[in-house]
Amino acid sequence: MSIFQIAWRNLLTRWVHTLLTAFIIATGVGLALTVVILAAGARRGLANAGGSFEIVVGPKGSAQQLVVSSVLYQDVPIGNFDYANYEELMKDARVRDAIPIGLGDNVAGLRLVGTMPELFTIRLTPAQPPFYQVAAGRAFSAEFEAVLGSMAARQLGLTIGDTLISAHGTMAEVNESEHAGSPYRVVGILAPTQTPADLAIYVSLDSIWEVHGIEHESHAGEDADIQPLEVTAVLVRGKDISSSYQIYQQINAGPRAQAAL
Repeated sequence: MSIFQIAWRNLLTRWVHTLLTAFIIATGVGLALTVVILAAGARRGLANAGGSFEIVVGPKGSAQQLVVSSVLYQDVPIGNFDYANYEELMKDARVRDAIPIGLGDNVAGLRLVGTMPELFTIRLTPAQPPFYQVAAGRAFSAEFEAVLGSMAARQLGLTIGDTLISAHGTMAEVNESEHAGSPYRVVGILAPTQTPADLAIYVSLDSIWEVHGIEHESHAGEDADIQPLEVTAVLVRGKDISSSYQIYQQINAGPRAQAAL
């Protein structure tokens, strides 16, 4: 009798133990593969959510909260920091693109994102269309104009020419304070991106500042107190991978802001 026949007979004799051992091994391997696949999917999803950008810069605090709030639009923002941080990044020769965003208001629970119209022109590569591509209408060009993500337009039931009213806070609440005196007019709707951008509503930073009573040089009268401008975060893309890592390390080494890849 060969060794294989002996082994097979032992397996048949102790078939319960054999099946149990096979089940435990298969379960362990399956769980390990599931974790690896989910982790890879999460990394790809987060990279896709960032669109053209590799770095998000914001005030000091939790890097995870910075990413989740400013890229995924799912958490409360850490806070705001000086607009001068954005201006410095724009002057940095290593930076290809830098777009500021301002958070703090919502429309029926959907995030209102104050930003700049340049967001809608940024491409992953010159041959590709803009990542935030306007499918209907146009990008905002004036205060209190809004561009809706594809799913935001569907959920709110809004189209070009309709108006919407924002409310203070990042989530819809029973006693939320509405900015009824400052309605936005829909001028554009984005093509689907399969990212959190589909659920966002994009408006100009000037609109966000004005709604919250922040006077700045372009609007303040002679007797008005000009307040320092602030943004919630800045989305950044370096000119190359080396530049991005240098920017990331330099910002995190400083006292004023943090960067998350």
